[in-house]
Amino acid sequence: MHFNWKTGVVKFYPVEYYPPNIEEEVYIFYDGNYFYEDEEYFSGQYKTYSNKVVVSDIIYENEEFDLGEQEITFLKKKFSDSYLYPSTDNIQIDEGATYIDKMAFYGQNEILNINIPSSVTEIKKYAFGEMSANIIFNEDINLTTIRRSAFREYLGTNIVIPNSVTTIEEFAFQNCINLQSITLPINLNSISDMAFYGLTSLQSIIIPSEVTHIGKLAFHRGLGLTEVILPNNLVSIDEYAFSFCDSLESIIIPESVTSMEANVFRGCNNLTIYCEANSQPSGWDSDWNKRDIPVVWGYTD
Repeated sequence: MHFNWKTGVVKFYPVEYYPPNIEEEVYIFYDGNYFYEDEEYFSGQYKTYSNKVVVSDIIYENEEFDLGEQEITFLKKKFSDSYLYPSTDNIQIDEGATYIDKMAFYGQNEILNINIPSSVTEIKKYAFGEMSANIIFNEDINLTTIRRSAFREYLGTNIVIPNSVTTIEEFAFQNCINLQSITLPINLNSISDMAFYGLTSLQSIIIPSEVTHIGKLAFHRGLGLTEVILPNNLVSIDEYAFSFCDSLESIIIPESVTSMEANVFRGCNNLTIYCEANSQPSGWDSDWNKRDIPVVWGYTD
């Protein structure tokens, strides 16, 4: 049974991007062992990088209890209108939740598996940052949008993004240094700026056939990449998109690519570029290959 407790002062610590010991009046639940945030009254903007808080001056039914500012475990998980009670191994988000809120699981490395229901349509920023749980999507999921930095510095080794996803925003998977494989959704039509920046362990990436644009620095510092397959519908590649992918030895540029910005392959010291076009298209920047990486024109498979 959960009791509705009202608290006068809650002090949050440590927080890396906010001042420590911020005082905030909130509503919480207490089940006899743990305190839980009441999502209806508290946005969670101050509880960012810690699941520990100091609570004092608890008020319950107009009666005040002094906890002596002791450190307690404060378990917060907030998803739309669905409330989650965590376990240390497996998380099953309730069906009916429509999004995973920002920083929902940030740094929660004690969790092994997180099961995402079909009702979720959006994953917000930093939701799975700096944690390594296996993310399991319901096979009928309606997820369409992965917001900027949603998986930034995610520590897992592989992930399959559901085919329902059409939008992956900037920095979404930036600096996921342990990620060895990632499967992109077939309905994706654009790779955002820096979306997969710094995936140093990733070995291969297949860009889906509907993608027409690859943003700047999209795969920058993909130090482990040995294979990149570009789709025949690709139209434009922005600056530094594949820069410093030093293990990449070959790549085929489809004839469909009419726009190429500067320094797309800068720092790819072992690369040979195979272009299906017979000569450099007029829409390519004059510095697209400023470092004079070897190019084969008129390539046919």
